[in-house]
Amino acid sequence: MIQLNNKYLYAKGTCNVIVTDPATGNIDFQSNKVQTSQLTTAVNMNELRAGLGNAIAIQLPSDSAVNLELTTADFSMTARAMQLGSSVTYNAAAPVCEVITANSDTLTLTNSAVAPQGFSKAIAYVDTGATAYEVNSSKEVVGFTATASTKYKVYYWIANPSAQQVKAYSVFNPAVKHVTMQIAVYSTENTSASSQGSLVGWLYCIIPRMQFSAKADTDGSQTSNATTVLSGTALAYDPDASEAICVDCGLSELAYWVYVPNGDVTQDVDSLVVVGGGLALVIGNSAQVPVRFLMKDGSLVVPDYSLMSYVSDTTAKAT
Repeated sequence: MIQLNNKYLYAKGTCNVIVTDPATGNIDFQSNKVQTSQLTTAVNMNELRAGLGNAIAIQLPSDSAVNLELTTADFSMTARAMQLGSSVTYNAAAPVCEVITANSDTLTLTNSAVAPQGFSKAIAYVDTGATAYEVNSSKEVVGFTATASTKYKVYYWIANPSAQQVKAYSVFNPAVKHVTMQIAVYSTENTSASSQGSLVGWLYCIIPRMQFSAKADTDGSQTSNATTVLSGTALAYDPDASEAICVDCGLSELAYWVYVPNGDVTQDVDSLVVVGGGLALVIGNSAQVPVRFLMKDGSLVVPDYSLMSYVSDTTAKAT
């Protein structure tokens, strides 16, 4: 049996996801509590039939798509806002429950009451009653007759500076963000047994422009926790669109898969090569030597010249 000298890699476990603003690079959301994550690709293959028997002569791909479906164990207001194209705001109307001792037949609240979401006026409920009493600007519960020195439990709403709120408008406008997902990569390369794996690197799945799919579901189940879903579809990204160059219309980018092995950054470099032969220079002049990394797969990579040094073996010859 022929066995190639492959370094078999196994990817399992999303350790981190970062969502950033494409314009500023600021991080809008981050979570290392990822439960499930799937980055899927899809394309329609359109048949073109011709010839005797009308067989398939060629299939033309169209409607390319990259989709992300990711679930984190934590609950996030920010993620839900991005899904809906909304925002997280503070000072939301929030319910409070307090025990008040009446000083007279009028029950006066400690805090200023506000209208709860979906109502046009401030209301309050007293003890376990189902009647909604209006609260006036003087914090008085209108229509309720109290008994002096009696304690009442009152349920009402206030503008809480620390309470966060996300609104779902009638027209969703899901945000477009830059998404990076980090997945652990394992291999048997550095282990003594072929069945044992060790962490050898990280896989980064990057979507330069992902529009969320307006999935802001919230589970209030008694048997499972409410999770956060980050789902969306990659939009075409043209990294050179701002430059005055011709761009192949079929080469817009949707996503990237970047594998970064642990260890030295030059571990996959086989040797250094000079492209284009030697250089002829007048003494005292200088020129950049066209050095390239020759990778183990035979490809060439332009190195970071600031990390390289040149050594002269004589005053007139450099190597």
